[in-house]
Amino acid sequence: IYKGDGGGAESGATELLVQPGHHGFILRYQSPVGDSSWSTIRDFSIRAEGKDLNVEPKHGIHMFARAAVKSVGVGGFSGDGLRVDAGAGVPGTGDYTNANHFYFEHCRFVGNTGWGVNVNDGGDTNCGVFVACDASGNTAGDWRLNSFFGTTLLGCSSNSEVDPNVQLECGGDTRRDLVLGHYVEGSRPDAVRVMYPATCIGGTAAALALLRT
Repeated sequence: IYKGDGGGAESGATELLVQPGHHGFILRYQSPVGDSSWSTIRDFSIRAEGKDLNVEPKHGIHMFARAAVKSVGVGGFSGDGLRVDAGAGVPGTGDYTNANHFYFEHCRFVGNTGWGVNVNDGGDTNCGVFVACDASGNTAGDWRLNSFFGTTLLGCSSNSEVDPNVQLECGGDTRRDLVLGHYVEGSRPDAVRVMYPATCIGGTAAALALLRT
């Protein structure tokens, strides 16, 4: 368990300050340096002190293993605020990662150059859940749900003035994402991309998704 004394926004009572050119947290799965599976991270902020654009993008939380993250704010990274990468492989060979059933509650992802939240393509990034989380003001976009089977968002939001900004992108292929009561600031239909077989119910995201059809 990694626990601070208060967080949830881009700055909090407890802050992890990350030098430019480095990731914030890397959660590894069955690696030679350890296994972060079923870890808990809560109650602090992870903030990049700058962006080194001469190296590959760095993420606030880079997740290869399942974990529960609560009341954590992530901001200012050259990559994604959160990036989930986990694909099917062969256990024990070093190329097997599994982040199924990851969980985020009351978190915020703000001001990152990549996506705020990027659940990247992978066979084992499924059944992730976000509850009352916000992703706003991220350059590439705020929410990208691209797991194999789907991700669930409950009462989440985005508020971006970055233009053109994709505030929510989900569905397509086998991705049965479920988005309930998602609020987006603004009224651009092109800011919300909900593709079959995803389901988006309630909130302004659902209304904007209907305008695109």
